[in-house]
Amino acid sequence: MRDESWNLIRPLVFDQPAIFETRARGRAVRRLIDEGKTTKQTLYRLLRRYWQRGMTPNALLPDYSNCGAPGQERKVTEEGRRATSTTDIWTPVVDADTRSIFRAVVTRRFTANYKLDLTGSYEEMIRSYYSDQAIDERTGRQVLVPRKIIPTLRQFRYWFEKDNDLFKIDRLRRTPRVYDKDMRAILGTSISETIGPGSRYQIDATIADIFLVSRFCRGSDGDRPPRIIGRPVLYVVIDVFSLMIVGVYVGLEGPSWVSAMMALANAATDKVTYCRQFGIDITEADWPCYGVPDCLLGDTKILIHCALYYNNQHRLKEYPLCPEMIRDQVPAVPVELWNWGIINRSGRLRQYPPDLIRLSLLPHGDASVWSMLRPTARRTSTKPRSCSAASAVCLLFQPR
Repeated sequence: MRDESWNLIRPLVFDQPAIFETRARGRAVRRLIDEGKTTKQTLYRLLRRYWQRGMTPNALLPDYSNCGAPGQERKVTEEGRRATSTTDIWTPVVDADTRSIFRAVVTRRFTANYKLDLTGSYEEMIRSYYSDQAIDERTGRQVLVPRKIIPTLRQFRYWFEKDNDLFKIDRLRRTPRVYDKDMRAILGTSISETIGPGSRYQIDATIADIFLVSRFCRGSDGDRPPRIIGRPVLYVVIDVFSLMIVGVYVGLEGPSWVSAMMALANAATDKVTYCRQFGIDITEADWPCYGVPDCLLGDTKILIHCALYYNNQHRLKEYPLCPEMIRDQVPAVPVELWNWGIINRSGRLRQYPPDLIRLSLLPHGDASVWSMLRPTARRTSTKPRSCSAASAVCLLFQPR
């Protein structure tokens, strides 16, 4: 249809610029009409469509989007139709009863079993609703034989998508907890919820993909194998606004508050002093972040050299630069974002002595203190000292 329409107006379209002049266009159209090829209304309709829809042959395609009756169900007839000419199985017209079977299979089988796909659900439906038991003459066993009129997989898929809430089914199949955690729509970013550096820190732990050996039994002498002491757990604390690594900790303890406490203490520690303990000399400009954030969440990964590279050289490809950052030509590098935020967004860090930070992070508990009564000087009894009533106090303790 498109090619036929294009062949009709092709002589007119290529007759430029005369086709754009009213009288010349009228004479050209009259010549085609006199040849008996088409009518005046058809030619002008095709020319108008060609010019209005991009001046390309595809502009002459019919408006298929206007076909059918969107949102309206077709009338059901009683006649069936063959699926192919080489089979005795007929394809039925899907009526209300068939659709109720489809919905029952989706609810009881497909939705309830995450491992079962739509094709598997269709096959179970054929066995349960559209098959009869028969005896196999060759083996003598009872088998299921499909009936001569069964729905097709295409019909089952079509009505599955039409009659069901696909998002609700997917949520039920994955369980609401997993779906809401991994599949729900994200309406914003954590960066947009922060004012500047120090507004929010995120912390997370990951088990490193390496095994550590004991320093006292490395197996280098060849007499005995190295003694493996385990895989280290890496904690990383990141500033949400600039995505800068502000604290790290590596230990053999499993993910716990004790290890997180050490990572948070490192986040509040001067990094120049910290790196000097490992023979690494840096300036404060290389790792300028230490202090206590406004709030703390939990997520992210990496260590000293890696942290320095990430903070000073790693370019964040998808960081949402605000208009002010674009105006100031701030590169999407964590340390640059941090410095810009400190100057322009009034960073929210508060600094305290490291000992006070560690003391505040220690776990606490209640304890009872018993006072001892000393015997008087004139008392010669050898009985043990007696104890008075206990008093409760709150103690901080180091669990490591």
